Amino acid sequence: MKPIRRIYRVTDANLIQLADDMYHSAIRDLAELAHYGVTMTVLTTIMADRDGFSDYQTDQELMGAMISATQQRDATMGKVREEIDRIVSRVRFKWSEQSGEYRRFGVFSISRQKPTELLYMGKRVVQMATEYLSDLASEGLTMGIITNLDAQLQNLDAEILEQKNSIKERDYATFKRTELGNKLYTGLALLAEKGKLCWKFSNEALYNDYIIHEKSNPKVQVVSGKVSPAQAVNVSVADVEPESTFILTNTGPSVLHFYFTNDPVYEPDSHVVEVPANSSLTITAVDIGYDEGVSNTLLNVFNPEAMDGSYEVEWD
Repeated sequence: MKPIRRIYRVTDANLIQLADDMYHSAIRDLAELAHYGVTMTVLTTIMADRDGFSDYQTDQELMGAMISATQQRDATMGKVREEIDRIVSRVRFKWSEQSGEYRRFGVFSISRQKPTELLYMGKRVVQMATEYLSDLASEGLTMGIITNLDAQLQNLDAEILEQKNSIKERDYATFKRTELGNKLYTGLALLAEKGKLCWKFSNEALYNDYIIHEKSNPKVQVVSGKVSPAQAVNVSVADVEPESTFILTNTGPSVLHFYFTNDPVYEPDSHVVEVPANSSLTITAVDIGYDEGVSNTLLNVFNPEAMDGSYEVEWD
């Protein structure tokens, strides 16, 4: 799915503030705006769009839920690895790692297995351990140990689904929030044009109340590229200020992390924003770690997944 693009170059908070300011100006000028078809009903509709956008769940909320689900899944993966090791160690004691019996358990590179791969591996171990239970009783294997692994696998199965659902929910919310923001901005832009017409030749101060962007021709810069699995790339950005607006777009199939840092390979604990596959996020430079007091600040894109990623960065 192609990511929906924002048609407004301000942050969500600034868009809400813009709606509030323009609404108050329009209430003041309602008699003049009526000549261009602006009524109280029109303004009420714009403010309803403003409230819908403002009340919609934020990316920070959904990010928290996603991180929580991921942490819970990863913790259970650790428990599954422990339970698998408790069983396959007994198999190794009984027959050695070179034996056919050991190989039937299908355990290898356990620390590098992805969640679904680990789940499949664990189920295989339960199956084989049950089959060899009487043979491994001499090594201390009991049905209780097998049951413990099976219980952790059931937990992991549910947590994998919950974590995937949290990603899907965030993806949808990102799309929906952008859709709501675009609708609000479209209404504000039309109101602004009508407001400027009211005062174009008579009152410069009131005319200025309807100017959305102070810069009539903002300098927009765009870079794009690819990032290999488990790698970070430095994106060359120039003329950045703390309040510069960045549109971070993930154009690939894997999640990407964006952040400013002076170390091209270091991923800090704070100021990292995660952008899901085929999604965009609008944010200011300072919110992703930009510090104008530090020289040579770098914008990094990190790909934590096992597949190639791609990105586009736009800023002014």
